[in-house]
Formats: sequence, structure tokens, C-alpha cells
Amino acid sequence: MKRKLLFVPLFAVLAAGGANADTAIGRILTIDQGNHVVTLRDGSAYDFRDSEFANWLSAFVPGDSVHIEWSQAGSMRRGEAIGSTSVFHDVGRVEAINAAARTVTLAGGRTYTFPDDGMTNIAMESFRPGDMVRIAYDVQQGRHLGRAIGGTASEEVTGVIESIDMGAGTVTLAGGAVYHVDATAKAGAILGGFRAGDQVALILQPNGAGRMIEHISPMAAM
Repeated sequence: MKRKLLFVPLFAVLAAGGANADTAIGRILTIDQGNHVVTLRDGSAYDFRDSEFANWLSAFVPGDSVHIEWSQAGSMRRGEAIGSTSVFHDVGRVEAINAAARTVTLAGGRTYTFPDDGMTNIAMESFRPGDMVRIAYDVQQGRHLGRAIGGTASEEVTGVIESIDMGAGTVTLAGGAVYHVDATAKAGAILGGFRAGDQVALILQPNGAGRMIEHISPMAAM
């Protein structure tokens, strides 16, 4: 039986943000690892003590460009999720998969480490050595951090969001191109946190209705 190729968003920044979360994009000024506080260059500070992303702060250094989901809690900005705005892609043949270490090594020796969450296990079970895959990743502190993995049928487009229709599960980019999420997926989990004017990269998979959004990532403004 032919296995269905999955494109699984792993570093799920957007899905983690609450319904009332705001979005901040900027460069890190300082990181207080002990107190789990990130301060951006504009002076805004975000407290991640109660976030599942608190342990991920060690993956960032001052100067990194990041996307932060946050909500107001009294006088404090409570960080809910954090991810890099710099996304790269690599296509290659899987040489090895280590589910316990959450790593995928492509032919040529480059290894990508994915975050420890339930979606990682789904991805690791979906591919085997010899499969051709496409990996979205960040480079932080010299490490290649995997954000998503999918079959090579996936396609990437970039642009500025013109509008989002949560009810229809669609994103319209400047120029009029419209892309939709899978009808079985929750649009808020994929599109939540984005708004008109954001510069984004979309990973698409073809289906009978056109090109379906599998993953959306913020991009630093040029």
C-alpha cells in the first residue's frame, strides 16, 4: 500500500498562540535564560515562564530575528510561542532517521534536529531511509533546527498577505492569488496569528481543489 506523504508543521508557533494572542516580530536584544524573558530591540519584553516554549529560548541568541505570540497579563507581556523568521529549505534523500533523538540525516551528512512534540513522532513514522524529502529549517547557534518535513511534491510561494478568511480557510496574497487549507484542518491552527500586510512563505501541496496550504511561516521584511 502506498504511504501518503505528509507535510507536518513541527515548530508550531502559530498553533500554540491563543485566540487572543498578539504578534511581535523583531530582533532579540537580550535573553534572560534564568527568568525566561526575551527583550527585543524596541524594548518590549516577553515572559515565557508559563509557556511550553520556555526551554526553547536556549536555541536563540541576541540578534536573531524572531516571531513572538503573546498576550497581556496585567502589566506583563506573557510569551506564548516563539520561532525564527528566517526559514530555509533543503531537498534530499533520507540517509537515516533517529526517532529517539528526533533527527533526520540526508545524503551528504547534514543532520536536522526537530522539536520534542507529538507531531515529531508522526513525521518520523511517515518517512524512511531512501525517501526524497523537503525540510524547512532554521540555523541557530550553528545547529540546523527542523521546522517541517514533507514529500518533494511540495511547493513554496512567498508574498504579502492581502486578506485572510478564517471561515473559508483561505489566504489571499498581494496580486490576487488565493490558497486554502485542507477542509479537515482547523484554519485557526494554521493561519492564526497572521494578518494582512504580513510577509510570509507558504508550503503547498497539490490536491483536487488546487494547491493546499500545509505550512505558513513569517518572513523578515526586506
